[in-house]
Amino acid sequence: MFATNADVSTLKTFANDINNGGGIKYFHTKSTLIDSSATGTDSVAIGGAAVASANNAVALGSNSVADRANAVSVGSAGKERRSPTLQRARSPPTR
Repeated sequence: MFATNADVSTLKTFANDINNGGGIKYFHTKSTLIDSSATGTDSVAIGGAAVASANNAVALGSNSVADRANAVSVGSAGKERRSPTLQRARSPPTR
């Protein structure tokens, strides 16, 4: 019983750390905005108030909205960001 109580205590501490901004190893965030939301199938939303509502969509950054399938949104309207390390997607060669 002692071991079980110790395990429960460890899990409670872990959950509290995450809820209080402690993050998960290699992933941390600090925001006063509402939580992100990923409602599309296989979607990802990272950042305060980021929303990925379309299937296979990715929303990165505060207030980012990915509302088209297979899209990646970085930044919010009027505050878009550009990454010099990304290239425009190209169609594979036809055979």
